[in-house]
Amino acid sequence: MPSPPSLGILCSTHCLPSRKRWIQLIKNRRRSNHARDDSETNGGLGVNKNPESFPYSIVPLHRRPRKRLRKRGCSDDVASPSKKIRLLKILPNRSGDLIACDLRAVDLHDATYDALSYTWGPTTRKEAASGMDSERRYPIMCNNKRLLVTVNLFSCLEQLEKNRHYHRDLWIDAICINQNDPPERNQQVQIMGDIYRSAERVIVWLGPSYEDAKPAWESIKALNDLPKDEKNNILPARIPHMPNDDNWDSLASLFARSWFSRIWVVQELVLARETTILCGDYTFDWSDMVSVSDFMSRQASTNTFKAHSSRNSGTNLLSYKNPSKLDAIRRDKNGGNAQVRSGDILLRNMVRCRTYEASKDLDKVYSLLGLADPGLGCRLLPDYEKEVSEVYIDAAKYILENTDDLHILAHAEGEDFKRVTGLPTWVPDWGVKEHVGLRITGW
Repeated sequence: MPSPPSLGILCSTHCLPSRKRWIQLIKNRRRSNHARDDSETNGGLGVNKNPESFPYSIVPLHRRPRKRLRKRGCSDDVASPSKKIRLLKILPNRSGDLIACDLRAVDLHDATYDALSYTWGPTTRKEAASGMDSERRYPIMCNNKRLLVTVNLFSCLEQLEKNRHYHRDLWIDAICINQNDPPERNQQVQIMGDIYRSAERVIVWLGPSYEDAKPAWESIKALNDLPKDEKNNILPARIPHMPNDDNWDSLASLFARSWFSRIWVVQELVLARETTILCGDYTFDWSDMVSVSDFMSRQASTNTFKAHSSRNSGTNLLSYKNPSKLDAIRRDKNGGNAQVRSGDILLRNMVRCRTYEASKDLDKVYSLLGLADPGLGCRLLPDYEKEVSEVYIDAAKYILENTDDLHILAHAEGEDFKRVTGLPTWVPDWGVKEHVGLRITGW
């Protein structure tokens, strides 16, 4: 009589297959529920998560990105970064009800295109309070394939389609870079400065117009129509064509949009040859925005504008300085001293942009590399698989090796204030935006 099967055999022949079937059933049910929930929460637009990602293999960059560098030093066989990029073109005819686009790979130095500067997540505090996020839920058709984008990018593409932006290529990071391919993302981030520097124009998308865009547009026009001498000697209550407090509220609200406080936009704005600002249907001139921001920053205090503002919070009232702050960085870069060492440039920009927002702590360094010397060496090449502490330490070493002073030490927090673990006392934690520790004492 044959002996009974062992417990191990029973589990391998019965229990494990059953367990796998149950796991697969649960996954399928969750996937189905997620798709139904997304469709319902987006107003029945058929906007749901597609379990399949867009096949970027149909638009290859024709060259595999560099392999990940060793943590110490550089690999001997590391080649210069590929100058291939993808460009998007909005097509005049929709695919069904979906925006239709064409994506192709080109050589960066032979391309003519506009680059988009925008935020992945909410554009206003109201959007954030309503639960808007940076998840990809909204479908477009790209090369006859479904591709999911964020709600803000979807709104931007709809506006560009409305503006008949059909005949110029676009570079948009969320679409033109395969964000699910870490080596490609690292390589493309490395040439991000070249991408924005080579663009014919940078289109800034502030978000939908809402109720603040029109009065803000009218206010900026009214202020810039005033003669310089008259503008320098007036107070908010005495400006023509601005009869009520809503004008000041709208300006503060416009300048408080999240685009003005995101760290990636610094490089995108500074390196732009030409800039167009879009807020819904309204087009703003950057120099006009900066002129009004300068006026509001220099001619009046926060309390002066508070007296003529009916509903904005204190945080919003400080927002009128945002365009002026960004333009100061742009002027510093474009009119800077060629003799300034690369470490000084990088440190100066990291200090000035410390309060800016970043989704990833690594971007506190990576987003500003395009403003420094392009020959930063292997130590600071973008690598999103590195630990934050390693990148901050590498940045500090680079700055110390490429400056003539120890200024970086003035920006290191006390140990009690650091949030990133594993940082030496002499390395700043760039994710800490508050003035704490040694930063309180300044120099």
